[in-house]
Amino acid sequence: MKKKNKPGILWIVAVVVILSLLVCKCSTCRKTKENKQTKVHITAFVASWCESCRKAKKLLIPLRGDGVTIDFIDIDEYPELADQSEITSVPTFLVTIKNKITRTRNVETVIKILLETELKDRME
Repeated sequence: MKKKNKPGILWIVAVVVILSLLVCKCSTCRKTKENKQTKVHITAFVASWCESCRKAKKLLIPLRGDGVTIDFIDIDEYPELADQSEITSVPTFLVTIKNKITRTRNVETVIKILLETELKDRME
């Protein structure tokens, strides 16, 4: 019998922390959010037939907003965009922060980048 991969407890904690930071309504956070524009842009290259892509999409969609934008590009619908970006497998994520692009195939890495970015902003 095939064992299902379940996210580890640390990974779940990281997602909860990011969500709580993004939705916090305290006056300090509200002022900080009002002064920020989009700080993180994620371009996710996915395919409808890809199970990992569907899972990643479910994890990332709730993180949209408050400085985080996410575009999902289906490589079967837009093959020219995938070719231009040299996408050879899915899912592939391009995370852009302050004109620096990080390429990864791992949704956990994307979540880690979001968490680190939010924590850095809180420390400033």
